[in-house]
Amino acid sequence: MTLSSKITEIREKFLQELKLAKTSRQIENLKISYLGKKGPLQALMQHLKDATKEERPLFGKQINDVKLEITSHLENSRSE
Repeated sequence: MTLSSKITEIREKFLQELKLAKTSRQIENLKISYLGKKGPLQALMQHLKDATKEERPLFGKQINDVKLEITSHLENSRSE
């Protein structure tokens, strides 16, 4: 599985779990599990060292874009 497909898989899994989150506690747990130090996005950052010099900026941007998207979804969910 490529790094790009892992990023997409994490994004899709987060969106599915967010739909199921009903309480603010569940939303906060999602934030911790996806954006925390032991979360899947942090693990992907560790895999950047294995990417080629040319791939690193692309994958780094994709990971950061997903982080921003997750953060945005979480903030929107809290305000609802």
